[in-house]
Amino acid sequence: MQLLTIGWAYRFFAYANLVAVIVYAFYQYKGSEKVIEYKWIKYSAIFSFSVYVIHFFAVQDLEFIKPMRHILLAVFLVIGTAMLDNKEESYIRKHIFIFSMLIISAYVALQAMFIWLFNAPYGTTTNPHYLALNSSVCLILALYCFFKASPIFKFLLAICIILLGVFLVQSSSRPAWIALILTGCLVTCFFNSKGKIYALLSMTVVLLSLFLTNVGNFTERTKDLIENINTEERVAIWRETWIMQNNSSLQEWVVGHGLDSFAESFKPYSSHHLKGADFNSPHNYLLDLLFTSGILGVLVVLTMFWTIYKRLIYFIKLEDEQKSFYIALIAVLTTSVILGGITLIFFYSYTMNIIALVVGAMFYLNKKPFKQNITNRFVM
Repeated sequence: MQLLTIGWAYRFFAYANLVAVIVYAFYQYKGSEKVIEYKWIKYSAIFSFSVYVIHFFAVQDLEFIKPMRHILLAVFLVIGTAMLDNKEESYIRKHIFIFSMLIISAYVALQAMFIWLFNAPYGTTTNPHYLALNSSVCLILALYCFFKASPIFKFLLAICIILLGVFLVQSSSRPAWIALILTGCLVTCFFNSKGKIYALLSMTVVLLSLFLTNVGNFTERTKDLIENINTEERVAIWRETWIMQNNSSLQEWVVGHGLDSFAESFKPYSSHHLKGADFNSPHNYLLDLLFTSGILGVLVVLTMFWTIYKRLIYFIKLEDEQKSFYIALIAVLTTSVILGGITLIFFYSYTMNIIALVVGAMFYLNKKPFKQNITNRFVM
C-alpha cells in the first residue's frame, strides 16, 4: 500500500499489525517461557525510546506527534515480521517467494497503467523521487527473485525488471541514479570473482547506454549536476540549514529543536521562501537529525545503522544458503538510505518502514543466532 502511495490503506494495515502483534503476544506468550525467545525486541524498543526521550528534553512536551507515530509503527513492523515464523512449517515461509513476485508484478502493472493509460507522469505517486525509491526497491528484489525463480517466472520477472528500469528513467531522479550506482559498487564487494566481473560489466553497459543515448535526459542532467554543483538547489538548502543550525543554543546542539520542527524554523533562513517554495526537510539526513534531535540523536541513529550493517555483513560472510538474500537486504537498505538521505525526512514512514522490514527480515531468518550472539556480547 505504501509502494502505491495509498495512505489510508497503509495506515489501516500498519495499525492492524500493531494490534495483531499485541494480541498475539498476549495470548500466545502470557506466562510462557517462550517470551525469552523474543528478548531481542528490546533492541528495537531502545531506539524508539531514545528518540522519544531526546524529543521530550528538546520540547518539554509529551504530545505524540506524527514522527513518533512513524517510529512506533516501524518498531511493531519489525516485531510483526519476526513473529511470522512462529512454527517450523510457517505458511509465510513456504509462500513468501510467490508473495514477493506477486507484489512486484502488481506494483509494476499498476504503475505502468497509471503512467501510460492515465497519463500520470509519476504513476500512483505525485513525486518523482517516490516513484524512483519504490521502483529501486522493487528492482533490487526483482533481481534477487530472478536468479532464484524457475524459467517461467524468470520471463515474467525480466519484463518487470525492464519496466522498473523504465520507471527509473521516467522519474529522472538523480538521487536514485546515485543511490543505485553506489549500492551496486557496495554489493559487488560481496560477490565471488566471476560475480564481480558480471556485475561490473552489467553496470558499465547500463551506464554507457544511458549516457550515450541520453534517455530520460540522463546525460544532460548528469553534466548539469557536475557543472553546477555549487548552485544546485539541495546544496543551497544545506548551506542555509547550516546557517540556521549555527544559531542554535548549546541545549539545541545536544538534543535538537524537536521532531517535526524543521519546516517552520527554516522559513526565515530559506532563499526559496519568498519565492513561494518551502521545504519540510533539509534533504540531508545528517542535517535533519542534527537540527531535530541534536548530536545525541545523530549518535543514536549512527549506532543503529552501524549495528544493522555489522549484522548484515556478518550473515553475508557466513556463506550460508541465505547469503544472496542478505545481499539483497543490504542493497535495499543502502539504496533507501542514500536516495532518502538527500530527499526525505529521516523520521518518515518511507524511511522507517524500509529499515523495519530489513531488520525484521534479519530477525525472521536468524532469530537464534542473532539473539545468542548479541546476548553473549552484552553479557560478557
